Amino acid sequence: MLRGDLRQIIRQEKAVNAGRNDYGEKYTVLARLKTPSGVSRDIITVWIVLSGEDVPRFITAYPREGK
Repeated sequence: MLRGDLRQIIRQEKAVNAGRNDYGEKYTVLARLKTPSGVSRDIITVWIVLSGEDVPRFITAYPREGK
């Protein structure tokens, strides 16, 4: 379920450029996910597009603070 939700996030939500590093271009995406219990939470996901590629790869996700 989470894997499918993450794929949907990167396709539908606005990515914000978080800078370039030695590996490629990083992006963050703020999204709202519904948990299996039905509660919705804001999370921040981090993605990278590796140098020479055009497909984003998932790095990590964590809850948005203060929400």
